[in-house]
Amino acid sequence: MLHRTALFAVLLLAACTAAKPKHLYGQPCESYTDCDDFRGVCLTDTPDGLCSGLCDEYGQCPVGFNCTKAAFTSDTLGRAGMELCVPDCRDDSECPLGYKCKGVSDSAWSCIPPQ
Repeated sequence: MLHRTALFAVLLLAACTAAKPKHLYGQPCESYTDCDDFRGVCLTDTPDGLCSGLCDEYGQCPVGFNCTKAAFTSDTLGRAGMELCVPDCRDDSECPLGYKCKGVSDSAWSCIPPQ
């Protein structure tokens, strides 16, 4: 009986200290540690934050996101010109609150934070 009680206590402790789930690109965040990617960035240009990730060129983002160079503010990098994966869009209604849908190339539109 003592063995089962000890096992229950260990399992309960493990469940209580388990890491919180990570957020996917495009989800709200408070810190880069909330974002699910080793290159994760939490954009803090708007109150809810936005999980994103660093990119180098088109094609290095999840489906539904464009690699976009713009001035972003993040919790770790401050305000800087960066290339990040941000949601693609056709109009402002598809963007997170406070972001605007802007053309970033001849064929790509992305949600850009307030400038």
